[in-house]
Amino acid sequence: MRTRMHTGVSSGVAALAFLALCLCHFPAGYDCAFADTGASGTSVTIVAQLDEGDIDESFETYGDDSDEIFEYDEALMAPLDSLVEGIQWLGHASFLIEDDLSIYIDPYDIPEELAEALPRADIILVTHDHADHFSPESIEMLSGPSTVLISIEAVTKDLPGVIKHFHTIAPGDTLEVEGITVEAVPAYNIEEKFHPKDKGYVGFIINLRDRTIYHAGDTDLIPEMKRISADIALLPVGGKYTMDAAEAAEAADTIKPEVAIPMHWGKIIGTWEDAKEFQARCETRVIVLKEVTGKKAK
Repeated sequence: MRTRMHTGVSSGVAALAFLALCLCHFPAGYDCAFADTGASGTSVTIVAQLDEGDIDESFETYGDDSDEIFEYDEALMAPLDSLVEGIQWLGHASFLIEDDLSIYIDPYDIPEELAEALPRADIILVTHDHADHFSPESIEMLSGPSTVLISIEAVTKDLPGVIKHFHTIAPGDTLEVEGITVEAVPAYNIEEKFHPKDKGYVGFIINLRDRTIYHAGDTDLIPEMKRISADIALLPVGGKYTMDAAEAAEAADTIKPEVAIPMHWGKIIGTWEDAKEFQARCETRVIVLKEVTGKKAK
């Protein structure tokens, strides 16, 4: 049950140590999770192939996917920080957090070859039942016989058979599972119809051994954020269905985490420009993570 794939790295480590960390996270040939932290100040071009097709069948047009070229400016990327060690961005709003446990949040569109390289889930957290956050296929690939899934009631109708341990959660609830505390907080749109408050969608505050991580889910800038306390905040920046970069920066400055990480960009909606704008607007320190992919390195 208890797994840990990485080794300790302190902040300020140079590029060679960063590379070593990447190799600890994944088998040879797979892309690593963290943004490039080289000190050369040169621009690195990464081509991201985005999937085709509608994402959420509940909306007529949830967003158009397209191929984009992201310009990753190394001077913009913050140094690797030990506070975010073990946090892997799997694209969109999907994360793997490796501490004493392997915890996935909203795993979605996980390639089969990547799922084989990743650890089996101890805990999976799902913020709501939209198809780009609740993916039974991804959950099935990442789960084992002891995996615990925590989510809202709406996901129960489509749970994959591999899930034998399920806990329902609603805004305001707190659960203790496998020695960690998970708190559900509200996540909703104030004016838009995509995530109504009465649906009971959630974000999560995960209390680990030595840090607290807030995953906002799909949400606008909402009053409840004034009461949230976390060391790390994972915030959507793509706009339309969630906060845009400016609103997310305001959320970060309201919550005041040690580190903020942008999500909900690069796939479906949101661009690298949104991530850069978020960083530029934040008073809080921002670390942009590079997406972990299932593509073999050439």
